[in-house]
Amino acid sequence: MTKQISLIGTELDCTFRTIEHGQISRLDDVFNQTTTPRPNTHQDKKNGLPKMLPSFLLGNLINLPKIYKTLGLNINNVLLSRESVISHKTLRVGDVVNIRTFLRDAYEQQASSNPIGFIILESVGVHNTDLVFYCERVIAIRGGFQRGRNS
Repeated sequence: MTKQISLIGTELDCTFRTIEHGQISRLDDVFNQTTTPRPNTHQDKKNGLPKMLPSFLLGNLINLPKIYKTLGLNINNVLLSRESVISHKTLRVGDVVNIRTFLRDAYEQQASSNPIGFIILESVGVHNTDLVFYCERVIAIRGGFQRGRNS
């Protein structure tokens, strides 16, 4: 856990993501949205597909595999505990977003006989110097953090 505590307050990742048409068309297939429009989506009049990324998917733009590797977490023990997203602007096809992720806190709690570790990540998405979204993600780690030389 020493590694995680030493990284509190630091930037874990800075990545650029482009919103692609394929992401949004696959979203349409998932929700089977061909006949009736869903609330909170803006339809493209030409082909009926949503032309913006819904706010509930913004947290998935974070580069989690790199963050897990930086923190020394075993992906098999990681569980999403909670995610909060505040969307300030809509992201449309072709927008390039700069996503910066920071480690806000890392701690352990005892649950019955097994410890559970918690990681709190904060991410901000910026497009053309405008804040697009803020995301807070709480991750639970079964068995707590690694101890010994490997951590």
